[in-house]
Amino acid sequence: MQHRGVGTVARTTASLSSSLPASESKRLVLTGLAPGVIYEWQVRTVCPSGVPSSYTLSATRFQVPIRNVFVGVGAGQSISTGVGNVGIGTNASFSMTTASRNVALGDSAGTANLSSGNVFVGSEADVMRPNLTNATAIGLRVKVAGSNAIVLGDTIARTNVGIGVTAPQFPLDVRGIINLRDRGTLKFSYRSWMRSDDDGTILLSGGRAGESGLRFEHLTANTPATRQTDQFLTVNERGEVVPGRYRVRISTASDWADRVFAPTYALRPLSEIESYVKTHLHLPGIPSAETVVRDGIDGATLQTKLLEKVEELTLYMIQQQQRIEQLEKRK
Repeated sequence: MQHRGVGTVARTTASLSSSLPASESKRLVLTGLAPGVIYEWQVRTVCPSGVPSSYTLSATRFQVPIRNVFVGVGAGQSISTGVGNVGIGTNASFSMTTASRNVALGDSAGTANLSSGNVFVGSEADVMRPNLTNATAIGLRVKVAGSNAIVLGDTIARTNVGIGVTAPQFPLDVRGIINLRDRGTLKFSYRSWMRSDDDGTILLSGGRAGESGLRFEHLTANTPATRQTDQFLTVNERGEVVPGRYRVRISTASDWADRVFAPTYALRPLSEIESYVKTHLHLPGIPSAETVVRDGIDGATLQTKLLEKVEELTLYMIQQQQRIEQLEKRK
C-alpha cells in the first residue's frame, strides 16, 4: 500500500510482512500519520512468484480522526473522518464513520447512529433511524426516533421521570410549577374537556387517572373537589393553573333571554305547549336528547335556552296569579 497527503508528491509504502491464506486477513498498521490530514491511498498485490500487479488509482481517501475519545472494545470501531466524538463503553458509537460531535456513554450506546450532534446515555440507548440530528436518548434501552428530540426513559418499561422528586410515580412527576413561555401550550393527544378528580388529578373526559391527564398536588389541600361536581381550571396572572369559575359570555345583549320580557314577545298558550310536549317529548326551542347525543350543544346556548324557559314560566305564573286574584274578587 502507498499513501500520501493530498497535494503532496512523495508516497509512503507499507506492506504486510507475510503471506496469508485467502480465508484469513490481517490489519495493516500505518505509522507517522498526522491528525486532520486527508490522505489518498493506492494498493497492489504481489503474487508468490514475486511479480506485482499494477497499483489501483489514488481515488480513495481517508483522514486521521482528531479530537475523538473512545474507550472500550469496539468503541468508535468504524470512525474515519469524524471529529469531536466521545464513546465510552463496549461498541459505543460502533457504526459511526464521518459523523462529528456525538456522545455515547454505555454498553452498545449509539451503535446504529451515523449522523452528527447526538447524545446517548445508558446501555443500548440508541436511534431508531441512523440519520437523525440533535437527537438525545437517556436511560436503559431508550430509543429516539426523531431529530431535535429528547427522549427520557424506556417506552416499553414505562419509565417514570421525576423533576425535584426522588421517587417519581408518574411518567412525568414534577415538584413545583410548570412554566410555559413564549405562547407555549399544553396539548393532549385528542381534543377533550378537562376536569379535576378528588385526588387532584386533572382528567380528560373519558380518561382515567394515571393514564391521560395532569395531576396537581396543591388542588387537594387548598380546594378539595367532590366527585359530583367538576372543578374547572383557569390560569391566574402568574401563569399558574388554578381552579376557576365557569363563565358564560355572549356577544350581544339580544343573545340573552331577557327578550322574553319584551312587550312584543309572543308567549305561547299553555295548551299549545302541552300539545307540543306530547308530540315531541321535549320543550319547544330545546334540542331533543337524540340531537344532543349526535351534535352536542354549546354551553352558552344551553344556559340561554334554560333561562328563556324560566322566564316563560315566570310569565305563566304571573298570568295564573292574575287569574286567581280575578276569581277571588268575583267571590
